[in-house]
Amino acid sequence: MTALLATGYPSPVTYATATGEPATLDAFDVPAYVEIVCGLDVSPRRIGWAIMTREEPRLLSSGTEHVSATDDLRARRIAWQCIRNEIACVSRREHAQIVAIGIEDAYVGAFKRTAILGALSIGNVEAFAIASYSWILVHRFQPAEWRSAIGISTRGKTAPLEHAQTFKAGLSDQDEADAIGITLALALKLADGH
Repeated sequence: MTALLATGYPSPVTYATATGEPATLDAFDVPAYVEIVCGLDVSPRRIGWAIMTREEPRLLSSGTEHVSATDDLRARRIAWQCIRNEIACVSRREHAQIVAIGIEDAYVGAFKRTAILGALSIGNVEAFAIASYSWILVHRFQPAEWRSAIGISTRGKTAPLEHAQTFKAGLSDQDEADAIGITLALALKLADGH
């Protein structure tokens, strides 16, 4: 913090060190932070993302980052940096702190190569998230798990899109819609104390 707090000391630790007395946060003009969560729908070529408040979920920002056709690590890192920059913008605007990230687990279907590329992409982005925010927990959700948590059909693509439109009218991007659903499921999971 750049401004000195009400006691004239920049932190409770400095106060306790300087005075020899224990300090409580009540003695300081410490601003309260809004807790935010981020949900990610990661695939080899696209990363849908959404940022919401943790309590009483409210969509603050969402979008989709496109990864180059070569699907290399650098491209996913650049996409993550764009998402991280948006988290920073939302944090400043809302006076918020990110507390958790939710990621949809890889879908293992009939195509092994697609499943492997999906798992690699998810692992890359999860590692970038942990490196960026070492204090957060990353929660993984199976597709049916996050859909069930927000009360929509566990099958098909239209239910998440229709549900996400209640948060963002006119939304047509499936990855962004899934990310909104994942973020909402994460906020509800944290509200239940999990």
